[in-house]
Amino acid sequence: MASTKDTSTKDTSSKDSGSKDVGSKDHTPSKDAASKDDISAKDTSTPAIDQGPVVDQKVVIEEPSLKLGALFDKYGSDKHRNGYTPIYQSLFKNIRERELNILEIGIGTMISGAPSSMVGYSLPNYQPGGSLRAWRDYFPKSHIWGLDIQPDTQFSEERISTDLVNSINATAVDAFFAKYKDIKFDIIIDDGWHKDSAQLATLRNFLPHVKKGGYYIVEDIYPKSKFLTIFKAEVELISVGWHKFVTEDKNICVFSS
Repeated sequence: MASTKDTSTKDTSSKDSGSKDVGSKDHTPSKDAASKDDISAKDTSTPAIDQGPVVDQKVVIEEPSLKLGALFDKYGSDKHRNGYTPIYQSLFKNIRERELNILEIGIGTMISGAPSSMVGYSLPNYQPGGSLRAWRDYFPKSHIWGLDIQPDTQFSEERISTDLVNSINATAVDAFFAKYKDIKFDIIIDDGWHKDSAQLATLRNFLPHVKKGGYYIVEDIYPKSKFLTIFKAEVELISVGWHKFVTEDKNICVFSS
């Protein structure tokens, strides 16, 4: 989602069984060699099985990363254009068939002037919730949740739920988790308000709700962001026991347990 700048054939060559001579000292063909000749003769005289007409088919193997990128583009999300597809593919390719709970904070409003609005950043076919739909298709057995503060982002579709929650407000976040009986998420993606102080508050409020072995990801860390400098000590304190890495261009930060 946009910032307010605003964020995975072997030719088996069969051994040539006829390339090695088998024979006795007087050079008389052995029984084994003779039997091979007999079998070969029988094989060549066996009528071919009619398998029907031959159809010229080309098998196209699509890279999962390309598929994920195509899904982002299909639903008008800017994630593929922003270069996030490779990192998400590397993280999720081995777990995409599992039954997961996935939460994305920031659904993508089209209200002009709203914080982190998609106006001017989305692809032409975009409507709020584009990335939620892409995640739904990419994770065929998972349930996708989306949180936002703008009313135009709310909708319900197959395996997608949305709610109005201010991610930087601890009281509102606590109420959300009380409503859903302290649900735990396998993946949380912060693509909400791309202000560094908001990303810090959201991390504090949501990181405890990620399952063991899960991922918490912060998108759209803009250049000179305090999230990785001035706020670094607090980020480290909040995420004690978590592994952290930042992409080369430092615009996405991944926490894994």
